Amino acid sequence: MLKGILFRALPTLVLLLALELALRALGVPREDTCIIDLEDVWETDPQLGFLLRPGATIGPATVNALGMRGPVLPLVKPPGTFRILYVGDSSCFGLGVPEEGTFAALATAELAAAFPDTRFEYLIGANPGWSSYQSRVMLERLLPYAPDLVVFYVGARNDHTRARYFTDDEIPARMARREAAWHRVRVLRSLELVTDLAWNRVVRRLRPRAEQTRVPPEAFERNLRAMLDATHRAGAAALVLVPPVAKRFGARHKLVPEYQAILAAVAAEYGVPSTQLQRVFDGQDERALYVPEDDVHPSALGHRVIAQEIARVALELGVVESTEKRGSP
Repeated sequence: MLKGILFRALPTLVLLLALELALRALGVPREDTCIIDLEDVWETDPQLGFLLRPGATIGPATVNALGMRGPVLPLVKPPGTFRILYVGDSSCFGLGVPEEGTFAALATAELAAAFPDTRFEYLIGANPGWSSYQSRVMLERLLPYAPDLVVFYVGARNDHTRARYFTDDEIPARMARREAAWHRVRVLRSLELVTDLAWNRVVRRLRPRAEQTRVPPEAFERNLRAMLDATHRAGAAALVLVPPVAKRFGARHKLVPEYQAILAAVAAEYGVPSTQLQRVFDGQDERALYVPEDDVHPSALGHRVIAQEIARVALELGVVESTEKRGSP
C-alpha cells in the first residue's frame, strides 16, 4: 500500500521539484508578501522593512551611515548645542533638492541666525516611502541623540495609500517570516504571493477605503500619539507640520483631509504647536511650490516656504527659549 501511495505521489513530487528549480533559475518571484523587490539603493530592515543603503545616491542626496541623509552627529551632544530632529517621509528627506536646500537645513539655519550664541545641529530621520509607522520606529532609534526639538512631517503621502499586501504595522512579523525555512521554498512563496494578491485585489477591496490603506486612520493616530509621548519622555519639544496638498493630488486622494484633521486634533490635545502648511502655500503659484509633474514633493521654493514657517512658529512660541529654560546644555 505504501509503495502504491509513493508511486502515485512521485509524479507530483517530480513536478513540484521541476517547478521549484525553474522558479529558482528564473529568479522569481522577485518579490514576496514580506517586502517588495528592492532596488540597489535599498536594504532590508527587520522593523522598518526597508532603509536606504549607506553610501548610495538618490538624486542629489548621498545616504549617510544612518541610512538617511544629512550630517551624522555624535551621540553625545556638545554643551551649548541645540539639536533639531526632523522626522518624516520623502518630502522631509528632501527628494529632488540638495541637502542645503531642504527645509531641515534651512529652518535650522534661520534659528541659528536668531540665536548667534547657540550652536545648532540637525538630524534628518526620513526616507522616501516611509509612513508614520516607520517614522515611529526611527524616532525611537534617534531619540538617544537628545534632540531639543522634534519636527514632524508625517501623513503627507504614504499612510493613506492603498496597501499592497498588508498594513505597515505588520512589517516586523512579515520580515521575521522571511527567515523561516519554508519561506525559502519558491513554490510555497509563490503560493503565498498569489493568495495575498487575490486577497488584496478582491476581498480587501470590498472593505471601506480607509481600511485598505498602509496605515488606517486609527493606526495613524496611534503612531502620532506614540511619537509625541516618546518625544515628551525624552524631554524634547515638538512641532507638528500639517503637510500641504496640491489640488490635483487632493482630488485623487479623498482621505487626505481625515489624516490632516488627526494631525491638528492630536497636536492640540497634547498642547503641541502645529501649523497648517497649506495656509502658507495658498496665495502662491502652486506649480512653483512642487517638483514639476509631481504634486507631492516640495520644490526648492516649497522647502524655503516650509523652513520659514518652521522658524516663525518656533520663534513666536519660544520653543528654543523654553527648551533652554528647562536646562538643556
